[in-house]
Amino acid sequence: VCVAGYGGSGCEPCSQSRYGFVCGTGCSINGNCSGHGRCNGTTGSCMCYVGWSGADCSTSSEAEAVCVEDVDCGGGERGECVNGTCVCVAGYGGAGGGAG
Repeated sequence: VCVAGYGGSGCEPCSQSRYGFVCGTGCSINGNCSGHGRCNGTTGSCMCYVGWSGADCSTSSEAEAVCVEDVDCGGGERGECVNGTCVCVAGYGGAGGGAG
């Protein structure tokens, strides 16, 4: 029997949109944290990416946004972290390097 946050025959971590015992429950609110966060595999609450807040990570908090590494800005292919601020590549915008 797998602990909360893990499922499958090998007790693998739940996918980003599932949580709980055997990964049987969808993540809070809209199932994918509005595309601006990831689901906590144990509690089902959203853990928002830098620059996003709210129960479902749908609130932009650009004014508060800071980054530590490129992954905070969309993983490098969408932007990079420069002196604590996301610098987006052409075609992307926002605190987390989302499409826009």
